[in-house]
Amino acid sequence: MANNQQALALPAGAANAPTAPTSLVARYGQERVHEGRSYAWIALTPVGDQALGTVCFTDSQLPSHPFLMSVNPDGSFTISAEQVRTGRQSYVNALLIASRGTYFVAACANIRAGHFGSVVRVPGFCEGACASCEWKSHRSRCLCRNSDEQFVPAVVPRALPPGLGGLTIYYMATQPSQTPVETSQSSQILSSFNVLESQSEYSAPLTTLALSSELNIPTEFQRPDDFRSTAAHTDTSRTVRNLDYYKDVDFTRLYWRERDGSKIQLEGCLNGKGASKSWIFNYGWRMQVQGVVPEAYYWVCRSCYNKRITRCAFSVGYGTAPGIKHLSTHNITVHGEGQAKRSRLSSSFAASSTKSPSHGQDIERYGTVFHPAAWKARVVALICHDNHAFQLFESPYLQDLLLSLNPSVGQRGCLAIHKTIASWISQVYNSHMGIVTEKLHAATSKIHLSFDLWTSRNLRALLGVNCHFADEFGNLKTFLLALPQQLGQHSGVNIADQIAAIIEHFNISESIGYFMTDNVTNNDTCIEALGLEYNFNPLHRRLRCSGHKINLVARAMLWGVDEEAFENELATVDIEDHDLSIWRKKGPLDEWSIIVIYNELLQPLYHATQRLEGKGGGASHGAIWQVIPAMEKLLTHLEAAKQEYSIVWPTQDYTMVNSQTSTVIDSQDLHEPLPPPIRAKRGRPKQSQSQSQSMPPPPPPTREVLAENPFENTLEYRMLCVGINLAWQKLDEYYSKTDQSPVYVAAVVLHPGLKWKWLKKAWRGRPSWISQARVEVKKLWLEYANIIVTTEDTESLRVEDNARWMDDDFLSDFSDVENDASTDEYQKWCEEGRQPNEYRPLEFWSTQRQKQAYPRLSRMVRDLFTIPAMSDEPERIFSSAGLMTTPHRGRLSARAIEEAQCVKSWLKTGIITSLEGTFENIDLVLV
Repeated sequence: MANNQQALALPAGAANAPTAPTSLVARYGQERVHEGRSYAWIALTPVGDQALGTVCFTDSQLPSHPFLMSVNPDGSFTISAEQVRTGRQSYVNALLIASRGTYFVAACANIRAGHFGSVVRVPGFCEGACASCEWKSHRSRCLCRNSDEQFVPAVVPRALPPGLGGLTIYYMATQPSQTPVETSQSSQILSSFNVLESQSEYSAPLTTLALSSELNIPTEFQRPDDFRSTAAHTDTSRTVRNLDYYKDVDFTRLYWRERDGSKIQLEGCLNGKGASKSWIFNYGWRMQVQGVVPEAYYWVCRSCYNKRITRCAFSVGYGTAPGIKHLSTHNITVHGEGQAKRSRLSSSFAASSTKSPSHGQDIERYGTVFHPAAWKARVVALICHDNHAFQLFESPYLQDLLLSLNPSVGQRGCLAIHKTIASWISQVYNSHMGIVTEKLHAATSKIHLSFDLWTSRNLRALLGVNCHFADEFGNLKTFLLALPQQLGQHSGVNIADQIAAIIEHFNISESIGYFMTDNVTNNDTCIEALGLEYNFNPLHRRLRCSGHKINLVARAMLWGVDEEAFENELATVDIEDHDLSIWRKKGPLDEWSIIVIYNELLQPLYHATQRLEGKGGGASHGAIWQVIPAMEKLLTHLEAAKQEYSIVWPTQDYTMVNSQTSTVIDSQDLHEPLPPPIRAKRGRPKQSQSQSQSMPPPPPPTREVLAENPFENTLEYRMLCVGINLAWQKLDEYYSKTDQSPVYVAAVVLHPGLKWKWLKKAWRGRPSWISQARVEVKKLWLEYANIIVTTEDTESLRVEDNARWMDDDFLSDFSDVENDASTDEYQKWCEEGRQPNEYRPLEFWSTQRQKQAYPRLSRMVRDLFTIPAMSDEPERIFSSAGLMTTPHRGRLSARAIEEAQCVKSWLKTGIITSLEGTFENIDLVLV
């Protein structure tokens, strides 16, 4: 082969021809053919204003492919697309570059039909040819528009720069002929190149096979090395040559099931993996459909095949994106197992540093394959999560935007109308109903329900039912179970029938726990009807929402609901029905001074609501064990306010608790820090800290004292005192109703940081409350004392601070109690000391240590600590449904609202993670 810095000389006789044509032969690639891969030769002969190109192959069994070009006045080529058109798009198997009479041909560069009629240049190919600028792609000439003499053919490199597949160029620096040349002259030049090639390291001759076969051109982006011919091969056998590649595969187990039920067997490729370079073949096999020409290639996941999973084959004829997407479910990326994928931005910067990339590499880097199943899954997730209208994709502007990004969206029928969107959501809802049912059946605790009724803007009454339970790992799960339409009267019996239908639909009647609802009376009737149906005590299972309780307390303080709270018996106070009506019409907040006082009084109620809702630091969620501490805190606050804002000392028999020595657990542990109840002293001076309840109250203030304090003589002040009395009465009323169910006290007793010690301190002076609570908790424990439990072999959940339990155990007061198997678990727990630094009781009881030490008591704890303190989850569902049922969507059916909101809730809580399986058209069966 000649020196790279010298031009190839003309053969003898040809140099003297005045109109000698320019002939060029290029060879793609490597020194030898491997793994059955065929490489191409290009023969190009300019003749007048046209040029004849022929694509040949090193494999003599493959035919040549001619194509016709036209030479433009500026020296560039124009390729006629009709000469190489097959299928839906046009391709040419060559990249042509022109530079002042010297023509370069790069074989096997995949050029789309959109480049026809324009000059296609390789960036960096002619670097150094122009001293003033850098040659740019898709330009008819140099950017600096210098004279053509600066482009000297002798300085143009003979081999393409790195990144173009190792192409070697042989060329002649002559000008194209302006008149047609005889075929004999062209044949003489071509024969001279055959002699030169036989002397070089590439000894394969140019073929002269028939020109009648056509190219097998794909319809999507494809790698340059995937071009194949439809001409007949000499070796027509389908025998697998690389047996070691498929040594672990049993092909008799794999067959393809189409929609019509026909089976298509999968088999191995002739050369196994072949020339495929994708990393996905490190985790699976490359296969093809038996008896199909041209071959249809698929990739089979090795992990799914070994696990005998049904869907494990993915088409790779148009790219490896389906296999990459599937491997992501196994936490496998191009960087390996469990490695995070590089961001697209960083990948783009890394790719931009590569010098002179070929067009095939651009396709491999930026080309994508459209997957209708993945598209539909993302559309459903978008519509459900953001509460968009089903007519979103009917917008012509959005359709134009999507088609500009990928025309396949329209070609595959994925620009759906509103009816199609509703159908997709229904498919996702129905297909994942089994997953939700399996999740419920795998619960390690009882399944508690919170429900409420709501009427949408389109006047449809909906019953929101949420479930709360601990999953197989001990983690709390809360999501929407159903949102059906409530027909007929909203009586307790009708609501009970609807809830019973939901329970039977999911088959969870044996796992039903407690019911958290608001304080409406028809909910009492509903729980009683369910108790008769499923044989449980309705008083124990009926729990009241703590948020509604606090709301009633605040309303009583602001507006008043009971005339008995007025201090009409006092001679110095004169409050009548007329005053009350004026107060309710005027409203409680009239002056700034009153606003400040009410803000100070209501702020602890707001903090308690936030804590019971599950917000703030400390506990992981609003659970049932927080109800009694919150009630005690608010009761102490209102008792102090009653003493602060009262004209005379109240005669009610209540416990006076010193605000400085509160019996409630420290606010840093259970509650947000609360401000002092009253910052400014108004009305009667505050009682001394040393004063006790047994001391007689001081005499009422005289009229002279009242005259010195005009604020106490106003209607606002008198109503403020009445409101505080009403709030205290309402809180005391609902606090006493917690005695109807033993779960409130049992949750406090089983909390590692509270236990009976905290209750004895909080209820000191009330020994009857303590004794009655012990009896009720003991009865509840007897329901679990004799259940059959199985000890787990492995730890199902490891909490973050597991070692802290051992430290607290050594510091406890009763850490030396022996763990005798015959000892009652509940009694043994009561004898152990407290662990004040434990804030997450559910995680604490989910550890393997606690399960082994208290197998039955830990089951009771999981049932209790998964009960919510409020029925706020249905309210959140109603807020989301309200965003969906806008005034412009009055035709939405109750079924569509339920399906969309359920899919949204399941996605947000992680019950379902992928929606693509719903729309998969491939059903691979492993026999």
